[in-house]
Amino acid sequence: MFLLPGAVRDRGEEIAKGLTASVTLGVGQFCTNPGLVVGLDSKDIDDFIHRTGLLLEETPVETMLSTKILDVYRKVWIG
Repeated sequence: MFLLPGAVRDRGEEIAKGLTASVTLGVGQFCTNPGLVVGLDSKDIDDFIHRTGLLLEETPVETMLSTKILDVYRKVWIG
């Protein structure tokens, strides 16, 4: 994902919220999650990174695997 300076300046909060929602969708298990964000070094991008970090910290923790999946994993891979 490439963030242009004007977009970060004008819509940084909105983009941070959208990025956070995308990254955490399905407990992070969607193949379409952005894996890399590129932006030009600036105060606006620093603020964007900070805000995105805060939003991620505020996101509730969820369970990725069910107990059944965990039990099968342990049986097959751990023994």
